[in-house]
Amino acid sequence: NVQRLGRIRIGETVEEQLKSDLALENEAIPRLRKGVELCTEVGDHGTRQLLDAILKSEEEHVDWLEAQLELISQVGVQNYLASQIHV
Repeated sequence: NVQRLGRIRIGETVEEQLKSDLALENEAIPRLRKGVELCTEVGDHGTRQLLDAILKSEEEHVDWLEAQLELISQVGVQNYLASQIHV
C-alpha cells in the first residue's frame, strides 16, 4: 500500500498541484543532502555522485516550481494557464 509510505498529495487546481510538488521537493532535498554526507563519510563515492546528480535535479525543479508559482501570483492563474498553451 503506497499510502503507508507517505501522505499522497493531490491538488485540485494547477496552483495546488505546484505547491504540493514543491512541498515534496522540500522534504526530499534535506534527505538527499544527508545521504550525500553519509556517502562522503563512508567513502561511497559512486552513490554520492548519484545522489549529487539527483539533488541537483531536485534543486532545479524547486527553482522551476517557485518560478511558476511566482508567475501565477503576478499574472493570475487564467493568464498563466493561457501562456502554457504551445501550438
